[in-house]
Amino acid sequence: DGSNASFLIEDEHLDSSVVETYMGEWKNDKRCGFGVSERTDSLKYEGEWYNNKKYGYGVTTFKDGTKEEGKYKNNVLITSNKKKHIFLIRSAKFRERIEAAVAAAQRAAKIAMQKEDIGISRTATARGKAKMADIAAVHAKQDSDVARVFARQFAPEFQQPGAEINKSTANAARRQIEAMQTSSREQQPT
Repeated sequence: DGSNASFLIEDEHLDSSVVETYMGEWKNDKRCGFGVSERTDSLKYEGEWYNNKKYGYGVTTFKDGTKEEGKYKNNVLITSNKKKHIFLIRSAKFRERIEAAVAAAQRAAKIAMQKEDIGISRTATARGKAKMADIAAVHAKQDSDVARVFARQFAPEFQQPGAEINKSTANAARRQIEAMQTSSREQQPT
């Protein structure tokens, strides 16, 4: 189930240059809930989705401007005002459901765009703070280098304690590993 499966009609072949954009509700990485999907070839669907497919009330606007509206199930229009259906109770109630689904889809698209703006803003803020942290780290390293130069001028015997501690810790770990290897060789039967 690719993301283009939502608009593919049987025997329809998409041009590779066609791009589909969805704005709306998601669940488990699939279009689920209300949303608006538009393609660069002018095909548009506003309404309910389930499992990446048109499912529920909605309106499809085709490339030529004609509209198909009604209740969908797995991308197939099952009930519309044009198709007189036994289960259709009242046309006005049916129309209200379609309009409510389209309004909810447009609200969901608007919320999705707001969330996108928030995400872009937060990303820019995080990128700026990361850049400032990198700059602060470079300045700290430069300050440390200057401090070492001054320390050597005033006390030539000065050794950086951090470097010595790291060396002694590494040497102790190496000696411990060698001791374990030696004891395991001695315990092996010959």
